[in-house]
Amino acid sequence: MQAWRIVTIGSAVTIALLSGGTGVASGGESHAPSSHTAKHQTGRFYLNSTTIKVRSSNGTRLRLAINGSGQKGATSSDLNVTLSSGPAQGLGETHIWQFQLPKSGVVYSSKTGRGHLASKKKLRAFGTVSLAFKKGSQHTSKCVDGTAPNNVNTDVTGRLSGKVFFNTKSHGWGSVGSRKHPIHFPGHSHLTMSGTGCPAGYGNAASCSKEIYWDSPYVPGSTVTFSGRASTSGKKQSTISASDYLQLPKPVGASRDDFLVTKAPTPTRHGGTLHIKTSGKVITGSATIANATSQPDNYKCKLGGKTKHEKTKYYSGAWTSTDLTAHFRVLGDVTPPSTTGTGSFSVETY
Repeated sequence: MQAWRIVTIGSAVTIALLSGGTGVASGGESHAPSSHTAKHQTGRFYLNSTTIKVRSSNGTRLRLAINGSGQKGATSSDLNVTLSSGPAQGLGETHIWQFQLPKSGVVYSSKTGRGHLASKKKLRAFGTVSLAFKKGSQHTSKCVDGTAPNNVNTDVTGRLSGKVFFNTKSHGWGSVGSRKHPIHFPGHSHLTMSGTGCPAGYGNAASCSKEIYWDSPYVPGSTVTFSGRASTSGKKQSTISASDYLQLPKPVGASRDDFLVTKAPTPTRHGGTLHIKTSGKVITGSATIANATSQPDNYKCKLGGKTKHEKTKYYSGAWTSTDLTAHFRVLGDVTPPSTTGTGSFSVETY
């Protein structure tokens, strides 16, 4: 399965794909430093819009972001359309549609400072994206664990505007944008060019944390996962998440990732047993991971610019869930693929 984490940048909420991560709770909860499995990439670039507020055809208030990536010498490029709801950062329902485009679909020239995201007719019934990027400024930084002299990432800020019309093909959200009227992404959109000597994914050291993470059992053939995250120090927060993944029949190579995140009571732990509860109407029910055995894992982490050591214990034990249900607006009700099996949780401190 793919591994994702939720990253909050300003007012934008991005669910980013991790490369080679382990110990990941799908649905936005990641807690393993990907630098453990860093691999070198081949000069890929990423064009990310700011996140804007839109109103769909059925009146639903949503947040829209467009992301594209390309690579020199590649035969194709990638386009992501992200729509999310929710009253706060990192909360609510999020769906990410992923499409494969020809290599000409996502383009940037460092000589002219111009680029574009152009789907033409490749999205078929989902709509069309035609956006132009114009460079404003740029800066460079060295990546962690990179190989000199190509261990430099370049971040280009600029303006992104054009036309977006996207049909979610669901009664819950309808469509957003327009085929005729242009759309502007205020603020600075970003284009990142990764050095060929930089690790793929998140090459930086993990941030130090004092948190508890948990995952529902993995069931072969199922793409549904429930997970949770709770900080145990500082500004204490606790969330529960549900995620699903769908390979779309058309167009070829298209897929959709689905996430639902809401606040939840902090899980209670008694030795190797974790009790999980919910509150509200977004995700309901409860679960327990019992009689779990632990395995330690220590690694370097960063806190306030200083290097420390994260001390983690991974637990796995008997999972039982009672009426655990995620109430998606686009998908309807989603439940775990099994009410029993082997669940897992981790306890982190430094």
